Amino acid sequence: MIALRAALFGLVGLAFGSFLTVVTHRVPRGESIVAPRSRCPSCGAQLRNIDNIPLLSWLLLRGRCRACGARISPVYPLTELLTGGLFVGAALEFDSIWAAAMIAPFLGLMVALSIIDLRHRIIPNRIVYPSLAAFGAYIGMVALAGGGLDAARAGIGMLAYGGSLLLVAIVAPAGMGMGD
Repeated sequence: MIALRAALFGLVGLAFGSFLTVVTHRVPRGESIVAPRSRCPSCGAQLRNIDNIPLLSWLLLRGRCRACGARISPVYPLTELLTGGLFVGAALEFDSIWAAAMIAPFLGLMVALSIIDLRHRIIPNRIVYPSLAAFGAYIGMVALAGGGLDAARAGIGMLAYGGSLLLVAIVAPAGMGMGD
């Protein structure tokens, strides 16, 4: 049963990682993450459904665009693979499938934020603020579900860490962006 859970989480993680490649490419440019459909970064050709299968399409196309033959960065399949691996890790780490399902997307977002930060040296508020709100809701749900002291500690830690970063941003505005 554990192997089945890990396999399912891995497949969902690959799909989520594929979506994150869109996020890492479009968010820094201020583009929509839902429309238009995925396209080649070189020629702009819209990808066919068959060319959008996580990891597999990149391998079958040998890392090249079907339309123009341009090289597609290995960062795309690596993002999918890393996210899939983190989803598997969550599935194996948490006894509760619900806890694993709740934390796995946050792990994926860390991958996206890391890639954007490495490429553009920014951490977009467009991702950070909704993530903070969602994580706060997650902590609240853990507390309501009987997570008790651990949830309270997580909430206190989140407030203390976030508050200290906010203080640094206010005192020395050039030292940090609001995404940090």
